[in-house]
Amino acid sequence: MRIWLITIGEPLPIDGTNERLYRTGILANLLVSKGHEVVWWTSTFDHTRKKQRFNADTSIDINDYFTIKLLHSMAYAKNVSISRVVNHYMIACKFSKLAQLESQPDIILCSFPTIELTLAATRYGKERDVPVIIDVRDLWPDVIIDLFPKRIRWLVKAALFVFFKNTRKVFRECASIIGVSDGYLQWALSYAGRKWCVNDAVFPLCYKKPIVTDNQLKYAKFALKNIGVDSSKIICWFVGTFGKTYNLSTVIDAARQLSKQGINNIQFVLSGNGENYLKWFKRAKGLSNVVFTDWVDFSQIAYLMRIADIGLAAYAEGAPQGLPNKIYEYLCAGVPILSSLQGETEALLSSNRCGLTYNAVDTEDFLEKLFILINDRDLRKEMSLNSASLFRSCYSIDKIYVCMVNFLEGLTRSYVANLK
Repeated sequence: MRIWLITIGEPLPIDGTNERLYRTGILANLLVSKGHEVVWWTSTFDHTRKKQRFNADTSIDINDYFTIKLLHSMAYAKNVSISRVVNHYMIACKFSKLAQLESQPDIILCSFPTIELTLAATRYGKERDVPVIIDVRDLWPDVIIDLFPKRIRWLVKAALFVFFKNTRKVFRECASIIGVSDGYLQWALSYAGRKWCVNDAVFPLCYKKPIVTDNQLKYAKFALKNIGVDSSKIICWFVGTFGKTYNLSTVIDAARQLSKQGINNIQFVLSGNGENYLKWFKRAKGLSNVVFTDWVDFSQIAYLMRIADIGLAAYAEGAPQGLPNKIYEYLCAGVPILSSLQGETEALLSSNRCGLTYNAVDTEDFLEKLFILINDRDLRKEMSLNSASLFRSCYSIDKIYVCMVNFLEGLTRSYVANLK
Protein backbone atom coordinates (compact mmCIF):
# COMPACT_ATOMS: atom_id res chain seq x y z
CA MET A 1 0.00 0.00 0.00
CA ARG A 2 0.99 3.64 -0.40
CA ILE A 3 0.77 5.45 2.93
CA TRP A 4 1.22 9.05 3.91
CA LEU A 5 2.57 9.72 7.39
CA ILE A 6 1.98 13.31 8.51
CA THR A 7 3.96 14.32 11.61
CA ILE A 8 5.93 17.42 12.50
CA GLY A 9 8.15 17.85 15.54
CA GLU A 10 9.92 14.47 15.45
CA PRO A 11 13.59 13.72 14.66
CA LEU A 12 14.17 12.68 11.04
CA PRO A 13 16.49 10.03 9.57
CA ILE A 14 18.38 12.88 7.87
CA ASP A 15 19.12 14.70 11.16
CA GLY A 16 22.27 12.71 11.94
CA THR A 17 23.76 9.24 12.22
CA ASN A 18 23.16 9.07 15.97
CA GLU A 19 19.65 10.55 15.89
CA ARG A 20 17.07 8.53 17.83
CA LEU A 21 13.87 8.11 15.83
CA TYR A 22 10.46 8.35 17.48
CA ARG A 23 7.07 6.90 16.64
CA THR A 24 6.73 8.02 13.01
CA GLY A 25 10.35 7.30 12.10
CA ILE A 26 10.22 3.80 13.56
CA LEU A 27 6.86 3.08 11.91
CA ALA A 28 8.08 4.39 8.54
CA ASN A 29 11.08 2.04 8.53
CA LEU A 30 8.93 -0.94 9.50
CA LEU A 31 6.37 -0.19 6.78
CA VAL A 32 9.14 0.07 4.18
CA SER A 33 10.65 -3.22 5.38
CA LYS A 34 7.29 -4.85 4.62
CA GLY A 35 7.27 -3.51 1.07
CA HIS A 36 4.96 -0.53 1.54
CA GLU A 37 5.57 2.86 -0.06
CA VAL A 38 5.89 5.66 2.50
CA VAL A 39 5.72 9.41 2.13
CA TRP A 40 6.40 11.32 5.35
CA TRP A 41 5.12 14.91 5.34
CA THR A 42 6.90 17.03 7.92
CA SER A 43 8.47 20.44 8.52
CA THR A 44 11.84 21.94 7.64
CA PHE A 45 11.84 23.43 11.14
CA ASP A 46 13.44 21.30 13.84
CA HIS A 47 11.05 21.82 16.76
CA THR A 48 13.44 20.37 19.34
CA ARG A 49 16.53 22.39 18.42
CA LYS A 50 14.58 25.41 17.14
CA LYS A 51 16.42 25.66 13.84
CA GLN A 52 15.67 25.25 10.14
CA ARG A 53 16.88 22.14 8.34
CA PHE A 54 16.34 23.79 4.92
CA ASN A 55 15.37 27.26 3.74
CA ALA A 56 12.77 26.05 1.24
CA ASP A 57 10.36 23.17 0.66
CA THR A 58 12.50 20.07 0.19
CA SER A 59 11.84 16.48 -0.90
CA ILE A 60 14.36 13.78 -0.01
CA ASP A 61 14.29 10.15 -1.18
CA ILE A 62 15.63 7.95 1.61
CA ASN A 63 15.30 4.93 -0.68
CA ASP A 64 13.06 3.66 -3.48
CA TYR A 65 10.14 3.22 -1.07
CA PHE A 66 10.59 6.07 1.40
CA THR A 67 10.35 9.81 0.71
CA ILE A 68 10.39 12.69 3.19
CA LYS A 69 8.66 15.90 2.14
CA LEU A 70 9.68 18.87 4.26
CA LEU A 71 7.42 21.92 4.17
CA HIS A 72 9.06 25.26 4.90
CA SER A 73 7.55 27.77 7.27
CA MET A 74 8.71 30.46 9.68
CA ALA A 75 10.78 29.58 12.73
CA TYR A 76 9.74 30.18 16.33
CA ALA A 77 11.77 30.50 19.52
CA LYS A 78 9.10 29.57 22.06
CA ASN A 79 6.61 26.72 22.07
CA VAL A 80 3.83 29.04 23.21
CA SER A 81 3.93 31.94 20.75
CA ILE A 82 2.13 33.61 17.87
CA SER A 83 5.04 32.59 15.62
CA ARG A 84 4.30 28.93 16.28
CA VAL A 85 0.62 29.41 15.44
CA VAL A 86 1.64 31.04 12.14
CA ASN A 87 4.10 28.20 11.49
CA HIS A 88 1.37 25.59 11.89
CA TYR A 89 -1.06 27.51 9.70
CA MET A 90 1.49 27.95 6.91
CA ILE A 91 2.47 24.28 6.94
CA ALA A 92 -1.18 23.21 6.72
CA CYS A 93 -1.72 25.56 3.77
CA LYS A 94 1.34 24.22 1.98
CA PHE A 95 0.28 20.64 2.57
CA SER A 96 -3.18 21.33 1.14
CA LYS A 97 -1.62 22.80 -1.98
CA LEU A 98 1.23 20.34 -2.58
CA ALA A 99 -0.77 17.22 -1.69
CA GLN A 100 -2.89 17.80 -4.79
CA LEU A 101 0.22 17.32 -6.96
CA GLU A 102 1.19 13.93 -5.48
CA SER A 103 0.05 10.41 -6.30
CA GLN A 104 -2.94 9.61 -4.11
CA PRO A 105 -2.23 7.39 -1.09
CA ASP A 106 -4.25 4.38 -0.01
CA ILE A 107 -4.36 5.60 3.58
CA ILE A 108 -3.18 8.55 5.68
CA LEU A 109 -1.91 8.44 9.26
CA CYS A 110 -1.75 11.95 10.70
CA SER A 111 -0.47 12.90 14.16
CA PHE A 112 -2.57 15.18 16.34
CA PRO A 113 -1.57 17.91 16.99
CA THR A 114 -1.29 20.07 15.04
CA ILE A 115 -4.94 20.99 14.69
CA GLU A 116 -4.39 22.80 11.38
CA LEU A 117 -2.50 19.95 9.71
CA THR A 118 -4.93 17.25 10.83
CA LEU A 119 -7.82 19.39 9.56
CA ALA A 120 -6.09 19.69 6.18
CA ALA A 121 -5.50 15.93 6.11
CA THR A 122 -9.11 15.02 6.91
CA ARG A 123 -10.30 17.51 4.30
CA TYR A 124 -8.06 15.85 1.69
CA GLY A 125 -9.26 12.40 2.71
CA LYS A 126 -12.91 13.39 2.46
CA GLU A 127 -12.42 14.88 -1.02
CA ARG A 128 -10.51 11.85 -2.34
CA ASP A 129 -12.18 8.98 -0.46
CA VAL A 130 -8.93 8.21 1.34
CA PRO A 131 -9.24 6.93 4.94
CA VAL A 132 -7.53 9.21 7.46
CA ILE A 133 -6.40 7.88 10.82
CA ILE A 134 -5.71 10.45 13.52
CA ASP A 135 -3.00 9.47 16.00
CA VAL A 136 -3.57 11.40 19.24
CA ARG A 137 -0.26 12.47 20.80
CA ASP A 138 -1.28 15.54 22.78
CA LEU A 139 -4.50 17.06 24.08
CA TRP A 140 -4.75 20.29 22.11
CA PRO A 141 -6.41 22.75 22.53
CA ASP A 142 -7.15 21.76 26.14
CA VAL A 143 -3.47 21.90 27.18
CA ILE A 144 -3.17 25.42 25.80
CA ILE A 145 -5.94 26.58 28.14
CA ASP A 146 -4.17 24.94 31.10
CA LEU A 147 -1.10 27.14 30.57
CA PHE A 148 -3.05 30.20 31.72
CA PRO A 149 -4.19 31.21 35.23
CA LYS A 150 -7.56 29.70 36.14
CA ARG A 151 -9.23 33.09 36.51
CA ILE A 152 -8.81 33.92 32.80
CA ARG A 153 -9.15 30.48 31.22
CA TRP A 154 -12.74 31.18 30.18
CA LEU A 155 -11.52 34.19 28.24
CA VAL A 156 -8.71 32.22 26.58
CA LYS A 157 -11.15 29.46 25.64
CA ALA A 158 -13.45 32.00 24.04
CA ALA A 159 -10.51 33.46 22.10
CA LEU A 160 -9.55 29.98 20.89
CA PHE A 161 -13.08 29.07 19.86
CA VAL A 162 -12.00 28.19 16.31
CA PHE A 163 -9.41 25.71 17.67
CA PHE A 164 -12.09 23.82 19.58
CA LYS A 165 -14.42 23.91 16.58
CA ASN A 166 -11.74 22.52 14.26
CA THR A 167 -10.75 19.82 16.77
CA ARG A 168 -14.33 18.55 16.85
CA LYS A 169 -14.40 18.61 13.04
CA VAL A 170 -11.16 16.61 12.78
CA PHE A 171 -12.33 13.80 15.05
CA ARG A 172 -15.83 13.64 13.61
CA GLU A 173 -14.67 13.39 10.00
CA CYS A 174 -11.69 11.03 10.25
CA ALA A 175 -12.10 7.31 9.51
CA SER A 176 -10.30 6.12 12.64
CA ILE A 177 -8.80 7.37 15.88
CA ILE A 178 -5.83 5.82 17.66
CA GLY A 179 -4.24 7.04 20.86
CA VAL A 180 -1.08 6.50 22.84
CA SER A 181 -3.20 5.60 25.88
CA ASP A 182 -6.80 4.80 26.82
CA GLY A 183 -7.20 8.26 28.30
CA TYR A 184 -6.02 10.00 25.13
CA LEU A 185 -8.34 7.92 22.95
CA GLN A 186 -11.34 8.57 25.19
CA TRP A 187 -10.54 12.29 25.12
CA ALA A 188 -10.60 12.28 21.30
CA LEU A 189 -13.79 10.24 21.18
CA SER A 190 -15.48 12.82 23.39
CA TYR A 191 -14.68 15.45 20.74
CA ALA A 192 -15.93 13.08 18.05
CA GLY A 193 -19.19 12.63 19.97
CA ARG A 194 -19.17 8.85 19.65
CA LYS A 195 -18.13 5.66 21.40
CA TRP A 196 -15.11 3.43 20.79
CA CYS A 197 -15.60 1.29 17.64
CA VAL A 198 -13.70 -1.41 15.78
CA ASN A 199 -11.73 1.18 13.77
CA ASP A 200 -10.24 2.73 16.91
CA ALA A 201 -7.26 1.42 18.86
CA VAL A 202 -4.60 2.18 21.44
CA PHE A 203 -0.92 1.86 20.55
CA PRO A 204 1.44 3.05 23.31
CA LEU A 205 4.46 5.10 22.36
CA CYS A 206 6.90 2.33 23.42
CA TYR A 207 10.63 2.73 22.86
CA LYS A 208 13.49 1.41 20.75
CA LYS A 209 16.44 0.34 22.87
CA PRO A 210 19.65 1.94 21.58
CA ILE A 211 22.06 -0.51 19.95
CA VAL A 212 25.60 0.83 20.17
CA THR A 213 29.13 -0.47 19.78
CA ASP A 214 31.69 -0.71 22.57
CA ASN A 215 33.60 2.17 20.98
CA GLN A 216 30.49 4.35 20.92
CA LEU A 217 29.85 3.61 24.59
CA LYS A 218 33.48 4.38 25.40
CA TYR A 219 33.24 7.74 23.65
CA ALA A 220 29.91 8.54 25.35
CA LYS A 221 31.37 7.71 28.77
CA PHE A 222 34.37 9.93 28.08
CA ALA A 223 32.23 12.85 26.85
CA LEU A 224 29.82 12.70 29.79
CA LYS A 225 32.57 12.22 32.35
CA ASN A 226 34.23 15.38 31.03
CA ILE A 227 31.15 17.42 31.89
CA GLY A 228 30.83 15.95 35.36
CA VAL A 229 28.74 12.79 35.18
CA ASP A 230 30.04 10.46 37.89
CA SER A 231 28.95 6.83 37.46
CA SER A 232 30.25 5.95 40.95
CA LYS A 233 27.34 7.90 42.46
CA ILE A 234 23.62 7.12 42.57
CA ILE A 235 22.45 8.65 39.30
CA CYS A 236 18.98 10.21 39.16
CA TRP A 237 18.43 10.90 35.46
CA PHE A 238 15.99 13.18 33.68
CA VAL A 239 15.88 13.31 29.88
CA GLY A 240 13.50 15.50 27.92
CA THR A 241 12.51 18.97 26.82
CA PHE A 242 12.83 21.76 29.36
CA GLY A 243 9.35 23.07 28.61
CA LYS A 244 6.33 24.43 30.44
CA THR A 245 4.79 21.06 31.27
CA TYR A 246 7.91 19.97 33.17
CA ASN A 247 9.13 21.00 36.61
CA LEU A 248 12.80 20.57 37.44
CA SER A 249 12.64 23.22 40.16
CA THR A 250 11.53 20.66 42.74
CA VAL A 251 14.38 18.33 41.74
CA ILE A 252 16.96 21.12 41.93
CA ASP A 253 15.64 22.33 45.30
CA ALA A 254 15.92 18.76 46.60
CA ALA A 255 19.51 18.60 45.33
CA ARG A 256 20.28 21.81 47.24
CA GLN A 257 18.90 20.35 50.46
CA LEU A 258 21.00 17.22 50.01
CA SER A 259 24.06 19.35 49.42
CA LYS A 260 23.43 21.36 52.60
CA GLN A 261 23.09 18.09 54.55
CA GLY A 262 26.43 16.88 53.23
CA ILE A 263 24.88 13.98 51.29
CA ASN A 264 27.19 13.74 48.28
CA ASN A 265 26.65 10.23 46.94
CA ILE A 266 23.64 11.25 44.80
CA GLN A 267 23.90 13.04 41.46
CA PHE A 268 21.09 14.53 39.39
CA VAL A 269 21.85 14.31 35.66
CA LEU A 270 19.53 16.51 33.61
CA SER A 271 19.64 15.85 29.86
CA GLY A 272 17.93 18.13 27.40
CA ASN A 273 17.27 21.75 26.59
CA GLY A 274 14.37 24.10 25.98
CA GLU A 275 12.81 27.39 26.96
CA ASN A 276 13.32 26.84 30.70
CA TYR A 277 16.97 25.82 30.43
CA LEU A 278 18.45 29.11 31.66
CA LYS A 279 15.90 29.36 34.46
CA TRP A 280 16.80 25.93 35.85
CA PHE A 281 20.51 26.30 35.13
CA LYS A 282 20.58 29.49 37.22
CA ARG A 283 18.52 27.82 39.95
CA ALA A 284 21.15 25.08 40.22
CA LYS A 285 24.09 27.50 40.39
CA GLY A 286 26.75 26.32 42.82
CA LEU A 287 25.40 22.75 43.08
CA SER A 288 28.03 20.12 42.34
CA ASN A 289 25.41 17.35 42.54
CA VAL A 290 23.47 18.66 39.50
CA VAL A 291 24.85 18.16 35.99
CA PHE A 292 23.27 19.60 32.85
CA THR A 293 24.33 17.61 29.80
CA ASP A 294 22.34 19.55 27.17
CA TRP A 295 21.00 17.32 24.37
CA VAL A 296 22.52 13.84 24.31
CA ASP A 297 22.99 11.66 21.25
CA PHE A 298 22.07 8.02 20.73
CA SER A 299 25.23 6.61 22.27
CA GLN A 300 25.11 8.95 25.27
CA ILE A 301 21.51 7.95 25.94
CA ALA A 302 22.58 4.30 25.80
CA TYR A 303 25.35 4.96 28.32
CA LEU A 304 23.10 6.92 30.68
CA MET A 305 20.52 4.12 30.52
CA ARG A 306 23.22 1.74 31.76
CA ILE A 307 24.46 3.84 34.67
CA ALA A 308 21.17 5.44 35.83
CA ASP A 309 19.73 4.19 39.11
CA ILE A 310 16.46 6.16 39.05
CA GLY A 311 14.51 7.73 36.17
CA LEU A 312 12.91 11.11 36.86
CA ALA A 313 9.57 11.92 35.27
CA ALA A 314 9.53 15.47 36.60
CA TYR A 315 6.35 17.06 35.27
CA ALA A 316 4.60 20.26 36.29
CA GLU A 317 1.58 20.19 38.58
CA GLY A 318 -1.50 19.33 36.52
CA ALA A 319 0.56 18.33 33.46
CA PRO A 320 -1.70 16.84 30.76
CA GLN A 321 0.54 13.92 29.76
CA GLY A 322 -1.00 10.49 30.25
CA LEU A 323 1.69 7.92 29.47
CA PRO A 324 4.51 9.89 27.82
CA ASN A 325 7.51 8.51 25.97
CA LYS A 326 9.76 9.20 28.94
CA ILE A 327 8.07 6.46 30.97
CA TYR A 328 8.81 3.84 28.33
CA GLU A 329 12.39 5.07 28.03
CA TYR A 330 12.96 4.48 31.74
CA LEU A 331 11.20 1.12 31.62
CA CYS A 332 13.54 0.15 28.78
CA ALA A 333 16.49 1.20 30.94
CA GLY A 334 15.20 -1.07 33.71
CA VAL A 335 15.19 1.60 36.41
CA PRO A 336 12.63 2.49 39.08
CA ILE A 337 10.73 5.64 38.11
CA LEU A 338 10.16 8.63 40.36
CA SER A 339 7.26 10.49 38.77
CA SER A 340 5.04 13.48 39.47
CA LEU A 341 2.35 12.46 36.96
CA GLN A 342 -1.06 11.49 38.25
CA GLY A 343 -3.66 9.38 36.43
CA GLU A 344 -2.51 6.71 33.99
CA THR A 345 1.20 6.93 34.82
CA GLU A 346 0.63 6.75 38.57
CA ALA A 347 -1.65 3.73 38.07
CA LEU A 348 0.91 1.96 35.86
CA LEU A 349 3.78 2.51 38.31
CA SER A 350 1.70 1.41 41.29
CA SER A 351 0.08 -1.68 39.75
CA ASN A 352 3.37 -2.95 38.34
CA ARG A 353 5.55 -1.91 41.30
CA CYS A 354 8.08 -0.15 39.12
CA GLY A 355 8.12 3.33 40.62
CA LEU A 356 6.77 5.92 43.04
CA THR A 357 4.77 9.12 42.62
CA TYR A 358 5.50 12.42 44.36
CA ASN A 359 3.77 15.79 44.57
CA ALA A 360 5.13 17.94 41.72
CA VAL A 361 5.65 21.06 43.86
CA ASP A 362 6.56 19.44 47.19
CA THR A 363 10.32 19.14 47.69
CA GLU A 364 9.92 17.26 50.95
CA ASP A 365 7.64 14.69 49.35
CA PHE A 366 10.14 14.27 46.50
CA LEU A 367 12.96 13.66 48.98
CA GLU A 368 10.85 11.25 51.01
CA LYS A 369 10.11 9.10 47.92
CA LEU A 370 13.71 9.42 46.75
CA PHE A 371 15.06 8.14 50.07
CA ILE A 372 12.65 5.21 49.99
CA LEU A 373 14.27 4.10 46.73
CA ILE A 374 17.82 4.91 47.77
CA ASN A 375 17.75 3.38 51.26
CA ASP A 376 15.92 0.19 50.30
CA ARG A 377 18.22 -1.57 47.84
CA ASP A 378 15.99 -4.62 47.67
CA LEU A 379 13.01 -2.48 46.67
CA ARG A 380 15.09 -0.63 44.09
CA LYS A 381 16.28 -3.92 42.63
CA GLU A 382 12.74 -5.33 42.58
CA MET A 383 11.41 -2.24 40.82
CA SER A 384 14.27 -2.34 38.33
CA LEU A 385 13.45 -5.94 37.43
CA ASN A 386 9.75 -5.09 37.21
CA SER A 387 10.47 -2.16 34.88
CA ALA A 388 12.56 -4.29 32.53
CA SER A 389 10.02 -7.11 32.57
CA LEU A 390 7.08 -4.78 31.88
CA PHE A 391 8.92 -3.22 28.96
CA ARG A 392 9.77 -6.59 27.37
CA SER A 393 6.27 -8.00 27.78
CA CYS A 394 4.17 -4.95 26.82
CA TYR A 395 6.08 -2.05 25.31
CA SER A 396 8.80 -3.29 23.01
CA ILE A 397 8.77 -2.12 19.39
CA ASP A 398 8.49 -5.67 18.09
CA LYS A 399 5.13 -6.01 19.81
CA ILE A 400 3.56 -2.56 19.42
CA TYR A 401 4.60 -1.47 15.95
CA VAL A 402 4.05 -4.82 14.25
CA CYS A 403 0.49 -4.69 15.58
CA MET A 404 0.21 -1.11 14.36
CA VAL A 405 1.28 -2.06 10.82
CA ASN A 406 -1.22 -4.93 10.83
CA PHE A 407 -3.92 -2.50 11.95
CA LEU A 408 -3.14 -0.09 9.10
CA GLU A 409 -3.14 -2.90 6.53
CA GLY A 410 -6.45 -4.26 7.83
CA LEU A 411 -8.11 -0.86 7.87
CA THR A 412 -6.99 -0.19 4.29
CA ARG A 413 -8.38 -3.51 3.08
CA SER A 414 -11.67 -2.91 4.88
CA TYR A 415 -12.02 0.59 3.46
CA VAL A 416 -11.34 -0.56 -0.10
CA ALA A 417 -13.84 -3.41 0.28
CA ASN A 418 -16.53 -1.00 1.49
CA LEU A 419 -15.95 1.33 -1.48
CA LYS A 420 -16.64 -1.60 -3.82
